[in-house]
Amino acid sequence: MIATKTLNTVILGCGAISNFHLASLQRLSNRFRLVGVADLNLQKAQKAAAPFEAEASSDGIAMLQRLQPDVTLVALPHLLHLEYGLAALENGSHLLLEKPMAVSSEACRKLLEKAEAYDRKILVGHTHRFRPHFRRAAQMIREGMLGKVEMIFDDAASFYDFDHRPRWFMDPVMAGGGALFNLVPHLLDHLLFLNDSPVAEVSAKLANLYPGLEIDTECTAMLRFTNGVLATINASVGNRLIEPGRLQCRVFGRSASLLMNAFTPEIIYCHGNQRETIDCSGQVDPIDLEWLELYEGIIADKPIHADGAYGYRIVRLQEAIRKSSELSQWICTEEESYAYHQSCRDCH
Repeated sequence: MIATKTLNTVILGCGAISNFHLASLQRLSNRFRLVGVADLNLQKAQKAAAPFEAEASSDGIAMLQRLQPDVTLVALPHLLHLEYGLAALENGSHLLLEKPMAVSSEACRKLLEKAEAYDRKILVGHTHRFRPHFRRAAQMIREGMLGKVEMIFDDAASFYDFDHRPRWFMDPVMAGGGALFNLVPHLLDHLLFLNDSPVAEVSAKLANLYPGLEIDTECTAMLRFTNGVLATINASVGNRLIEPGRLQCRVFGRSASLLMNAFTPEIIYCHGNQRETIDCSGQVDPIDLEWLELYEGIIADKPIHADGAYGYRIVRLQEAIRKSSELSQWICTEEESYAYHQSCRDCH
């Protein structure tokens, strides 16, 4: 697609993830023009803004009101996604929200309603679905190269160095949770991307195994899909049992299986007694693809697959996991969120 318009863009938040977005905006400068960066730490905002000759501010709301950008990236602590997302929408901006979309399904609904009222687009940063090996794996599944998929196992282990991590990560109100709101959204995205089916029920256990913290550090869950697939997810941020950290997904079909590490662009494909490595390197950066999907959604009204309705669905499943852990029982997901997501996609 040939770009016909450059979209003025603001970034709210200068945490570690913003550096990846800044690099993408440099590569996509014919589509996006960074005009402002805001962070409570003004020096961080100034450093990020300088290469783009953009404005810097410690007041994100005032910047949105003054610049009224076409697009706003919200890369702030999870609790603030609602406040700043609503402010961006009210000032006429489309949204790229870092995952998770918000800390509750109620907050997600408010963002969706505001976006609909202002006719704005939302993309939620579930980046892994844009990684080349996950896209190739989804294609292989759709083409029947695994036969009928029966099981998916998804594991994430990454010790959070709590002494050096920003304090909001350990605040259950500001973060929404620990493993449940940091790693689990990635794992749920893997499952929903690779197995396009409603989740029927969930059984889960959350635990805090790191002394002195108020957040969950471990999560294990089983998800039963209506198409018969059974999936398990395990997420750990509170110990060094597995080092270096890993984020690994295994899919088992009746005729073949595959394995992926989220950060290594290859697929291990096993069929019969054969084991094959499929190299998926050399493709477009996944965060670039996020921005490009949002751009084409805005300019050409093309579908945004990781849209606000999809982000809402992920958060609904996170809530089901928490409820299952609290009640120690299987929880029927009542995935009206899936139906809502599908209806939004059908509108495109």
